[in-house]
Amino acid sequence: MTTKRIQPDGLFQRALKGHTLYSHVVVASGKSLVFIAGQVSRDKQGQVVGAGDMVAQIRQVGENLRTALAEAGVGLKDLVKTTTYVRGQITIARNSGL
Repeated sequence: MTTKRIQPDGLFQRALKGHTLYSHVVVASGKSLVFIAGQVSRDKQGQVVGAGDMVAQIRQVGENLRTALAEAGVGLKDLVKTTTYVRGQITIARNSGL
């Protein structure tokens, strides 16, 4: 099995001393599975989007996910599973309509 690591131009690239710390997208050939690294509410420049605003943060994560999937030639319709972590029960209760 071969893998292709993709760093979409539309996403912030985290690097340390010139070394990329992780890949936003990994495409594994064979059965064409696409793995997306954990996405957070940061824009392409690495700035936090929606500090203190859960709805804005979820929207940014969604946009980052769309960007990463598009680079691999797939879209949200192709998602099989996502995992979401939310801190704070009060925040969850206030935004339960999401």
